[in-house]
Amino acid sequence: MSLDMDALWFEALLQKYGIVVSASSPLSEHLSVMKKIPSWLRDEYHFPSNLDLSSLFNIVLGLNYQIKAIARALKTRSADAIIVRLKEIFYGPNVILSMYVPHNKDRDSAWELLVGCLVALIADNLTFGEPDIRCLFEGVNWGIECKYFYSNNRNKHVNNIVDGVKQIEASPAELGCIFINVSNLIAHYKYFHQMPKNQYKFWAFNDPGAPHKMLYTDVDGIINNLLKPYFVERIIRDRKTGLERNKTRSLLFLGQTVSAHRKDSGSAATSLATCIIDYRFRNIRDVESRFFDKFNQVGADTHFYNI
Repeated sequence: MSLDMDALWFEALLQKYGIVVSASSPLSEHLSVMKKIPSWLRDEYHFPSNLDLSSLFNIVLGLNYQIKAIARALKTRSADAIIVRLKEIFYGPNVILSMYVPHNKDRDSAWELLVGCLVALIADNLTFGEPDIRCLFEGVNWGIECKYFYSNNRNKHVNNIVDGVKQIEASPAELGCIFINVSNLIAHYKYFHQMPKNQYKFWAFNDPGAPHKMLYTDVDGIINNLLKPYFVERIIRDRKTGLERNKTRSLLFLGQTVSAHRKDSGSAATSLATCIIDYRFRNIRDVESRFFDKFNQVGADTHFYNI
C-alpha cells in the first residue's frame, strides 16, 4: 500500500477497536500528513511553506514503519495482545520513534509495542508485563526488556540496562535480552538536510548503501562508548552478592534515521534506514543464535518512498 492508504488503514483499525484520537493530537496530525504527502509529491513539490523536510519524512516514514509492524503482527496468533497494547498507546500522543523527542512514557510504551510486534513474527505466547515482553521460542521461555536512550548520559544508560537484567533474572523466563533504541542519539542532520536556499531541495547520497554503513558506524560507536571493562561484569554478576546472572544473553541496539539517495534516473528516494546490532557478550547456544538472527531479520527493514 501507499503512505496515504496505510494511514487510512490505520485510522480504520483504531476506529474498529473504539480508539478515539483527538483531532488536535500529534497522532492525528501525523496521520493527516501521511495522507497528504503523496499528493504534495505529485504536485511538483508543492509542500507547505517553511516546512522542515527532515522532520516531515522522519514522522511519515517512522510512523509508517510502526503501522506496518502492527499490521504484520495482527496476522499472528499474538494479535489479541497487540490490540490491548494498541488501545493504551495510540490515543493521540507523539510516539514517533525515529526522531528526537524528549522523554515521555507514551513513547516508551510505543517502543515496547514495536518490539512486541517484531517478537510476534518469530515467537508464540506473547505477553506484556514484567519483563516488558515474554514469549515462547522453540520451547524456551524468553524475557525481553525494552529500553529507549534519550540522552548521552552513559552512567544512566548502564544503570537502566542493569535494571533490565535484574528484572529478567528475577522473572520465570529461562533466557532473555535487552533491546535498546538509540535513535535519539543519532545525528540525524548528517543523513538528510535541506539546501539552505531552496526548501524543496535536499542533499542525497550517491551510494544507496552509504546511509546504512554510516548508521552502523554510529550505532557501533554508541555501543563502544558503553563497553568499559566493568560494564559486562555488572551485567553478568551481582556486585553485592557475587552471584552470577545467567539469563540475559545479549544486548540488541536499534538505530533509525531518514536518508535520501540518488537513483539512476536522477531523482531521489527517501528511506527509513534501520540498523540492529546484536552485542553477544556470552557464548551463545544454538537456540539463542536462531532467536537473535530471526529477530534481526524481521527488525532491520527499510521502507522506500520515491520522490
